[in-house]
Amino acid sequence: MGELHLDIVKNRLIRDYGLNVFVGPLQVLNMPLNRKFPARNCLTFKVQVELPPDSTNVRSEWLKAINEGCRNALHNGPVLGFPMQDVMIKLRGITTSGGRVNPAVLSACAHKCVTEAIEAAGARLIEPIMQLNITLESGTEAQSILHELSRRRADILECSGTHC
Repeated sequence: MGELHLDIVKNRLIRDYGLNVFVGPLQVLNMPLNRKFPARNCLTFKVQVELPPDSTNVRSEWLKAINEGCRNALHNGPVLGFPMQDVMIKLRGITTSGGRVNPAVLSACAHKCVTEAIEAAGARLIEPIMQLNITLESGTEAQSILHELSRRRADILECSGTHC
């Protein structure tokens, strides 16, 4: 939701339900994206970590632990801890020494492998993008609005009128 939507919800909670509402500072969610994929091709995102159930020589508790480690690595991505999107992981094999392996160790190994692979791929953040058309009433000062838009890293494509 945008700031306006949150303001409306806050006002309704105060007005309709008589609640004492406090809204803290807003935080924009940036999503890490693998640098090898251009952002323009990423219209929808889906994260699905799945290991084939018919994998031979892999115990079910090991698969569960590896899945959990991969999910945790993707949920807490390497770029400022933001969740990763549009990532597919395939298990090609497991080599262990000895028959008794703690599943927590496998989970930690999977987490480390995924994190290192994402860092090696050069993940970067993508930011939300939108296009706005702003119309001001006659006599309204545009400079404060332009300043606020610039502060939020907006690209102002066109400005027409007497105050631009």
